[in-house]
Amino acid sequence: MHVLLAESDRQSGDILRQAMRRHGYEVELTDSGASALKSYERFDLILLDLELPDIDGLEVCHSIRASSDVPIIAFTGHGTELDRVLCLQAGCDDCMVKPYGLRELLARIEAVMRRVRPRPAEGRSIAYGPLHIDRDGREVFLNEEPVKLTRKEFDLLHLLASQPARVFS
Repeated sequence: MHVLLAESDRQSGDILRQAMRRHGYEVELTDSGASALKSYERFDLILLDLELPDIDGLEVCHSIRASSDVPIIAFTGHGTELDRVLCLQAGCDDCMVKPYGLRELLARIEAVMRRVRPRPAEGRSIAYGPLHIDRDGREVFLNEEPVKLTRKEFDLLHLLASQPARVFS
């Protein structure tokens, strides 16, 4: 998953980027709201510090929400209820108070992504371009040609295709 991390503190951003990369995320770091607004369309998720130096994070969120449904998790240094409410009203999918733990952040990312990209219903086929996977018939077609797979290969392919946003070890 490709993540945009808009963080005002470059050192904290670098530490978080390295930690997330160890968990399989591709993370691009920026320290300005203007830069985030220029590039957010290329990402699957945005981690947004509300205290950016050039543009208020709530304004960045409003601007992104005006044209995109990309998931946004915001960070705030203020733990007040009002800050969290304003964050959610601005269009963020979740809000965390600094300092936060990496495990909690990763769990919140998984939760937000589950809501954004729900799993296909049981019994339905999955299609990615020329690849079609029929769960009920346990058949796979590539360019409309059948692909022979063992039971284990089919199960693995179906698992990966049904959860495209999840990172597996």
